Amino acid sequence: SCHRGALLFSPMSAGSNGDGAPFSELADRIVEIACSIPCGRVSSYKDVGIAAGCGPRYVGTIMGKFGAFAPWWRVVRSDGTSHVWQEALPHWDEEHIAYSRTGTVRVDMAAHAWQPCLRGR
Repeated sequence: SCHRGALLFSPMSAGSNGDGAPFSELADRIVEIACSIPCGRVSSYKDVGIAAGCGPRYVGTIMGKFGAFAPWWRVVRSDGTSHVWQEALPHWDEEHIAYSRTGTVRVDMAAHAWQPCLRGR
């Protein structure tokens, strides 16, 4: 079965980021985009950022904080690598996402890259 990563609740509906500050609409949008990545596909931090209207580093920050609300293993670097590849491998295997098994572990971006829609642009 393919875990779609649907949100039980979004960062916005949670109301606070733990320090009393409200979640931003941008953070909510990033998580929503990550949840829209189809099973068996991946998107880069850069492409998620372009769709959300921010930079890839901010996408990484938000995924680090709220990745548990989304299929985080479907967001990788532009070259297909992931800093959490060991944790991602079982998910990639379950979703039949091809990756290199020798040298640097990286997703086959030619086969699995997915472009998020640009919202409201």
